[in-house]
Amino acid sequence: MKEKTRKSESAPTPKQEDTRPVDDPSRLADEADATVEKNATELRKQRVPIATEPPTVYRP
Repeated sequence: MKEKTRKSESAPTPKQEDTRPVDDPSRLADEADATVEKNATELRKQRVPIATEPPTVYRP
C-alpha cells in the first residue's frame, strides 16, 4: 500500500524589502523578535547533559 506523503516544509519565499524607516519601533520590534527566535532555535539544537545543571538548594 502506497502512503501519501505530506510536504511538511513550504517552498521558501523570497524576502521582501522592508520599506519602513530604520528607526521605526515596529520594525525594530520585528527584527528583535526574529533575532530572539533564531537564537532560541540554535540553542535548542544542542543537547545539554543533566550533569551540567547546577545543584539546587532545598529549602523547606
